Amino acid sequence: MVESDAVRDESERLFERLNGDLGRKDLKEGFGAFSDASKRAVVERVATRYDTPPRAALLGRLLMIRNAEIDPTLMCVYLENLGSPDAESRKFCLLGLQELGYPQLADLALLSLRDPSDQVAAMAIDALVPHAKKDPILRAYLESYHAARAGQETYHMSVSLLEAHGFRSDRE
Repeated sequence: MVESDAVRDESERLFERLNGDLGRKDLKEGFGAFSDASKRAVVERVATRYDTPPRAALLGRLLMIRNAEIDPTLMCVYLENLGSPDAESRKFCLLGLQELGYPQLADLALLSLRDPSDQVAAMAIDALVPHAKKDPILRAYLESYHAARAGQETYHMSVSLLEAHGFRSDRE
């Protein structure tokens, strides 16, 4: 697809804004003034660049410009960055897939419970809790996770989240 100079310039401004340091005023104003074409161009740019992984903040902010047309490309962005070396990026990828209604989210979240980052594990637990309330096998798995991690300060957030949802092990 050939981009006009206007779309290219606007998408560059949008990319810089999404990727930069935003204050409350910037976030409050949002991104509604940008065209769908520039939003599409930004998401395609992130999806097709492999020289450097996207910043976590950018991955989180991409949800602010989503629309039905670019949602499939956003899913690809989040899937391809689940293996990021940055824990916050991995967390935002799980969040993005959850927000987009990715059908295999529970599978990816289950894999993410082994992540060494508590924030990623907590995001995975957040995605798994609705499923675990209906699935006794998954419930048992989360209770085992709780038993293995309870009392470890490194996993305080994920253990607390499980406890808040009533998932405790009987091995405490």
